[in-house]
Order: sequence, then structure tokens, then C-alpha cells
Amino acid sequence: MKENQAIAKTGKIIPLFIGILLSSCGFHDFPSSSLSGSFSSPNFSSFSETSSSPIDSSSSTSSAENNAIELISDPTFKTGFYLKSPETTNVYTERHFDYQGTATPNQQVWNMAQWWTPFNFGLASETRVADHQYRYENESRYFEVNSETGAMSFGLDSWKEYQKKFGGSRTSGSQNWSHFLLEQDFQNSVHLSQLASLDCGLKFSINKAQLFDEEHYTPSLHAAQFLWYFIVQNVVPDGSDPALVGTNGDFLWFGVPLYDNRSDYMPVFANYDGGFTGATNKLIYCMDNREYLPVNVGKPLVIGQSYTIDVDILPAIKDAFVNGKKFGALSNCQFQNMQVGYMNFGWELPGSFAVDCSIADWSVMARYE
Repeated sequence: MKENQAIAKTGKIIPLFIGILLSSCGFHDFPSSSLSGSFSSPNFSSFSETSSSPIDSSSSTSSAENNAIELISDPTFKTGFYLKSPETTNVYTERHFDYQGTATPNQQVWNMAQWWTPFNFGLASETRVADHQYRYENESRYFEVNSETGAMSFGLDSWKEYQKKFGGSRTSGSQNWSHFLLEQDFQNSVHLSQLASLDCGLKFSINKAQLFDEEHYTPSLHAAQFLWYFIVQNVVPDGSDPALVGTNGDFLWFGVPLYDNRSDYMPVFANYDGGFTGATNKLIYCMDNREYLPVNVGKPLVIGQSYTIDVDILPAIKDAFVNGKKFGALSNCQFQNMQVGYMNFGWELPGSFAVDCSIADWSVMARYE
């Protein structure tokens, strides 16, 4: 699923990991990626926060019968979760968390990633907590979900995993790290140029972010991050001339960052996922989380407090497209052919942490002109 790690500096350290999905099962034929081995300090001073050149969408017209489409299927998780195997090569489905057989059958909507864990979550215990509410748990992680309301909590203890794998905290960027991610391939992949807005909604709280092994803690190597990423992809007919419309399937990663223990807030950030084995060599662009969260210097997220996101990410995606092309990404691609069709969401813990979160009221609404 990952990745690239990078540090942006704006008077203080504002580090931001990028959470790239490892889609070895072939969603949209995306290339697989593996962990980045090092942090880099990119020069993105030329990136602007507003589009500096126009994006032509005049040739696109909305074909939607309705004015808006909800992109997230099964927002209350009635179909359960399909757990992927721990390793990022030859990925297969390890288990269907089906709520003791009560989940809607034969619909693989939600996937769950447990990359590089030494404790296979496929062996997790299953407990019925209440009507429609189930809990799955093993040595280092858990999730509990109510399939009637869509309320969900999940947590991860990377300190336990690193003691098992490495005998302690990670000591090198070449060592992989713990992930706990939810993934969905959108059933309705939408052309961004046809949209008036792409509205992301979520209620969440960070319930715990406890650091272990503080003696060996190094911010450039260790972090706890809560991430939300989309793939923005060039979709053109087979046989199209790449010199005219770009390469079919070319893409960038677009991030809506939520939490990083090392920083009060996360500014606009851009970098390439490259320079290591398995890299996708694609642009990663994250919007400023001060646009949708009450954070700033000296005002970080409060552990245990609930927050609600309601933000139109379409302008920032347009910025990512315009600025990315300036730096050589998405060669010859046209915005009218760009679609969003996939997202992943959850925890990445390069550091030794025990974390816990709760989410509810999840939405990605595509609104047409």
C-alpha cells in the first residue's frame, strides 16, 4: 500500500507520510507498490495552492440522471469486510468478516488491509456484542462495527508487532511498518470534469495515540498517521494516442490527511512516490487539513474529541492536476478524462504506538453541474 514518506518544513517540522494502496489484486490494473525506505525533503516551493492555468471541461456534459451520486457503497458495512493477506505479494483474501454469517452475502464491497503484520488478523476472535454489532480482535488489532448504524471503531498496536518482528522499534527506513486500512473500489467511477463538487463527509475521533519506546523515538523515522487517500486516474479508450490524451491508467494519489502525531496540522504537500523498489513513481498530492479541521499551530486535534469533516475536495484535486503537470506528471493527460474510482482509509504506524479511532457518517458525494 505504500509508499512514500516525506518531510515538509514550514518553520517547524510538518512531516507527512503518504498512504498508497498496494492493490496487488488488480483493481483498475494499478501497479503494486511497496514501502519506501527513506524520508525525503522535496522542493515544492513552485507548487501553488490555486490553479494557475485553466482546466477545460467544456467538452464534458453530465450524463447523470440525478444531480448527485454517493460514491461510497454500503456505508454501514452490511456486507462485512474481506481481509487481505499480510504480505504485499501474491495477495489473496484471508477471511470474510461476515458477522457470524449475517452479513449480506456475495458482495465484496469493503476490503481490509493488514500489511506486514506478524499476527495474522485472519485468526481474530469474533464476538457478538449486541444486535448488529460485532467485534474482531487478536494480539495487536481489533475492530468493532455496528452494521445497522455504520458506527465503527478500530485500533492497532504496532509496538507489539515490532517487538515480535524486530525485537523493538523500527531502526531503519528499509523496514516495513504496520498498516490497518479500509479500502473500496467505487462502483460509480465519475469524471471529475463533469462535477460541480466532490463533497467528503465523515465524523471521527482519535481515541488514543500512545507512544511506546520513547527512548528510541525519532520523528524522521517514527509516526502515527490517520490517512484518507483517493486515486485520480486517466481513463481513455484502448488504442488512444498517448501523445494526445496521455497513457490510459496513468494516475496520481490525492490525500485528505487527518492526523499525524508529529504535527499540529498538515499543509499542502506534494512529492513523488519513487526512489525505491516497488515505487509507483506517481505524484502524491495532499490538501491542507486546515481547510476542513480546526487545527493550526498550537491547536492540534484533541484526543478523544469528535470532529466532523464536510469539505469539497474538487478544487484541490484540480490544483493537484495543474501543478502535477508542471512537474511532469500525467504527461499529455487532459482533465476531462480524469476519474476518481478508489479510496483507502485508516492507520499507518511507522512508529511504536497504540492507536484507536471511531468513525461514522461516511460519505463521498459527487455533485454534478
